[in-house]
Amino acid sequence: TPVRAVAAHWPNPSRHLIRQRLAANSRRANVPPHHSGPTRFLHGTLTIAVSVQLITSLIMQAPSAQHAGNGFFTIHADTDILIGVLALMFWVVIATRRSGTEAGLIFPWFRADRRAAVSADLRRHWAALRNGHLARHQPAAPLAAASLGLGLVLVTIMAATGIGHIVAMDWAPDTSLGDGLRWLHGLTGSLVWLFLIGHGLTALLHHYTGERDLHSIWSIGAEDADGVHQDDP
Repeated sequence: TPVRAVAAHWPNPSRHLIRQRLAANSRRANVPPHHSGPTRFLHGTLTIAVSVQLITSLIMQAPSAQHAGNGFFTIHADTDILIGVLALMFWVVIATRRSGTEAGLIFPWFRADRRAAVSADLRRHWAALRNGHLARHQPAAPLAAASLGLGLVLVTIMAATGIGHIVAMDWAPDTSLGDGLRWLHGLTGSLVWLFLIGHGLTALLHHYTGERDLHSIWSIGAEDADGVHQDDP
């Protein structure tokens, strides 16, 4: 091609950079988007909303017969509704999108071959850790996809039980329904704490080991299967 003909007369470093650019452009042209803009937007907004709710849970004062709830409880309750809406939107995106990670990879627990793939990917990560490094980042890897599904299920249950508890306090305050929903809300909230901390630490590890940078993780632009952002130059 004309570009390669010109590159043949350039110094080796420039030719090497051109080859890299040609390879990157080829990947972008032939690989469909892996993480779409809506998926990345919902992932980011859900992460922020869940963080707000978990933090306010530490300092809020829930309403009781002796006193009304404080402002942090109001923020906590309103954020619960927001999380429920965002989680529902995420479910709709997963069910209707035509590209990206397929739903069967996000929820692999109903097929033996997909469970085996998650187990094999987990062993890959464990082997890399035993050798003193992180496994190479693969956006479509079974473990990464299953982790997304697990987080979405936990967040959905947490939001649904929180909203249910608020409704029960108004409509059935003297029944055990509200207490049961509050207990389940607290349990899933604790699991989401663990998930969010683990998710954050993993992102930081990938950033500081050079596997991925935080900009690519938080960018709203679509990402292809090689982890290249389509809005990057």
